[in-house]
Amino acid sequence: MEAEYKRNFTWLLQGKFTSIEEHVRDYTHGILISLADEPMAIHLLVRIIVKAYAAGLKCGSKEGSQHQLHMPTLHGMLLNNVNILLNEAPLKGDPEDPVALFKEACKNEEENINVLFNTLNDAMKELAEE
Repeated sequence: MEAEYKRNFTWLLQGKFTSIEEHVRDYTHGILISLADEPMAIHLLVRIIVKAYAAGLKCGSKEGSQHQLHMPTLHGMLLNNVNILLNEAPLKGDPEDPVALFKEACKNEEENINVLFNTLNDAMKELAEE
């Protein structure tokens, strides 16, 4: 974890972002996801992304102004991160078909897809109540 943190933070300090291909090639490989509970990993990842995105918007907004989540941005972050988590490869599907991309990212497993969108829905409800 330490090596991966250093690698990513070095890229950020240099003002660079890796492509998905570079990330998959260079990241510090640890315990294989196949040993983990995929639905739980998806659940935790979605909650972290939604909460961190909302917190970042809140921190960046001027006092008294409303911050709004941009759902296409949030969906893009979820799609890319769930895909890397489960597949460790760039998406191959048609970028014009978001449903197919989410299915591909979730390994075409209905449980994974349901966990992703149910967790997103729950997290959005929590944000609305705050």
